[in-house]
Amino acid sequence: MQKKKLKKLLHARKECKSSPNNATNSKQEEYDYQIDDKLKLNFVTINQIKSDGMTASFNKIRRQNTKEVLNKYNHPDSQHIRLKPYYDSGTWLHWIGVLSDLTLPNAINNLTGEVLLDKLTTGDNQELLDYHVWLNLVNVKYIQGGNQKIGIGDIVQGFSKIKRYSGNKYGLDTTVIVKAGIYKGVDKPDILVSNYDRQDDWVLEIDNSTAGQRAWDKYEETQDKEDLVNEPGHVEARFQPSRYEKYRDRLQETKRETSEEVLPLISPKETEYHAEVDKIYIAKGTKPGQPKNMPKLRLKNIIDPHGRLIMPVVDLPYIEEARKMGEVVPGDIILFHSSQNPQMPNGFGLMTQFRIGTRPAKHSFIPLPESNPNTFLGYIMWLHPTEDNIPELVLNYQTWALTHGIHVDKIKKQLEEEKPTHDLTEQELAEKLGISAGRVYNVFRQGVIKPLEVNNAVRTYDPDVWNIFVDLLSAQDSESAQRVKEKYDLYTSADISHLVNMPEEQVIDKIRTSSYQPLNGWHYKVNLYGVNVYQMFKTSQTAKSLLPPRQNIRITKEIPRDVSYVDKFEETAKKEEKKEQVLQKAQQVEAKETIKISDKTSEAEELETKPKELNSENVTEKTLEVQTPKADSKIKFVSKAERRPAIEIPKNKVTTVTPSRKIPINKKAKLHAEDEKPETILTKTKIEETNSEDNITIQLTTFDGVYYSDEFASFKEARDYISTTASNKWENHFLTAKNIETGKEEMLSTKVIMAVKVKD
Repeated sequence: MQKKKLKKLLHARKECKSSPNNATNSKQEEYDYQIDDKLKLNFVTINQIKSDGMTASFNKIRRQNTKEVLNKYNHPDSQHIRLKPYYDSGTWLHWIGVLSDLTLPNAINNLTGEVLLDKLTTGDNQELLDYHVWLNLVNVKYIQGGNQKIGIGDIVQGFSKIKRYSGNKYGLDTTVIVKAGIYKGVDKPDILVSNYDRQDDWVLEIDNSTAGQRAWDKYEETQDKEDLVNEPGHVEARFQPSRYEKYRDRLQETKRETSEEVLPLISPKETEYHAEVDKIYIAKGTKPGQPKNMPKLRLKNIIDPHGRLIMPVVDLPYIEEARKMGEVVPGDIILFHSSQNPQMPNGFGLMTQFRIGTRPAKHSFIPLPESNPNTFLGYIMWLHPTEDNIPELVLNYQTWALTHGIHVDKIKKQLEEEKPTHDLTEQELAEKLGISAGRVYNVFRQGVIKPLEVNNAVRTYDPDVWNIFVDLLSAQDSESAQRVKEKYDLYTSADISHLVNMPEEQVIDKIRTSSYQPLNGWHYKVNLYGVNVYQMFKTSQTAKSLLPPRQNIRITKEIPRDVSYVDKFEETAKKEEKKEQVLQKAQQVEAKETIKISDKTSEAEELETKPKELNSENVTEKTLEVQTPKADSKIKFVSKAERRPAIEIPKNKVTTVTPSRKIPINKKAKLHAEDEKPETILTKTKIEETNSEDNITIQLTTFDGVYYSDEFASFKEARDYISTTASNKWENHFLTAKNIETGKEEMLSTKVIMAVKVKD
């Protein structure tokens, strides 16, 4: 039967057997869990050997192990995650465990048999690797103690290479068994004794084969364990049925977490780890949002305090905390504190307390630039020169190191060797510095360097220009930038902002649009610019100061209108024009009728007529009232003038009646009567001057502000006038209005008015 099917059947049977009577209480269950979490090494004391004899005392402890040391619970299926680092690195694992059970050979899938080891632990018995592991005897190449028998409860010690199987599970592969037996000691387990007599209580007898012995001899000669791996042979084995309960029947079911949660690769508690420095390098960012250059520290053979391998290799960000321990070289042993990453259980979380643990120390303490990332990148580029290096970052570190007295002789020698000794063109200077020719031209364009001569648009510079570029390119932090500013006439964007009284964001935007580039590159917050950039802003400020104040400049704005808006007001204007024509005709008829009445009343000179003053509020556009001493007569004006009976009035007494309707300002018509002293007709302006108390105050809103005007007698008149004049695209009409912000009167075009309302 297949092993997987057999395990399922057995587990199903155990679930059927389980009952409340067999269940243990929670306290006892927790206690038993703790027993399973550690390999207990029972040992035989010297006094026991003296009193009971060697055979009896050792067999007694072995049988005691079957009750106290073997697992009591069937722990969930394990991936043996703590064996993974040994598989990844190819490192052989030194382990100990207790023999729990075995399977006999069969002709289907197990020709040699397997042994089950409980509580697989590190060789020093300090840390549990997993609750159980199977070892196939075909993988056992050699046993160092020679022929021996092994019983249930014996402690087995060995070395194994780790293999991967079933996708992502890990187990014991090529193995050498050192010995198997019971410990003895005075007050602690000291020596593992394997040659005691187990009498008839054994389950496995193994002996070295000729092939296994040959492979071992070759290994001792070459010290290369691959000789054992490549050996196809294995030990010879003889089996005997076990007298003890099988592990399937012995183990109790549990609801405990999986083995990976109980035995994680990295402890969730803060632990000190040891590692060896492999190399320091710069990784290139490829994902969106990642920096282009990221400093990395590669460590190998990371182990915990008990010697368990955690990771064979790990690439860590070279964080500021790690830089505090100073320079490190490959082969240095470093120590750090960390714990499990909650989001990535098989990775480190926050790492702190870095220190060098190499003993004896290989070198003295050499500080590193901690706070400035660009200077630290320059250190790595200086340490490992490549074609991808950024010259200004390297120069920045060299300047920092010289300032702090680090690697002085080496750096000065390098700079001296690179310094040119003859005149250089822009292209030659760029190649010497490792930058583009455009950057050299940018420095010239900002007025920082001047060429010796210009021949056919080719500029040639003095060799001393090299020193200027070294200073400019090395200014990658506030401190170095300040030193360079004091040495040359340079400005930062903050300096220009302060000098010209302009927001720094506007300064930066204007510099970018003018195609000027920072002299020290776009690498840090501090960007330097030459005198010509400052002069650009200064000239702009001077020109601006010569202009009159903004409030003294009248700007006429044409309000954009859509076609429907214009058509609407043109139609309104036409209606108003027709209405005006009707009124004018009515006035003309009125004048003619008045003249006729005057001619026909000349016969009644004895009747002296005194016209009554008319109140403008009682006179409409179509009705006028005239009083005579004898009787009242009413004159009515309609669209067509009607004939009235003639009334004789003396010819020298002429009465002219003028309606008091207000005439629009753009229709300043003057009506003249044929009297010797005709009455004055008021224009809009004159009416407002004489009767301003009768007008209302209108609030006008434009793009530039809010204005008040009192030129209108009613809101309707203001609305009609403004809408009519504003819709005329060929003429521009103005109003006298007061700016409520300045308090001054201004001429306001009706085309710029956005809203009209009566002042509150």
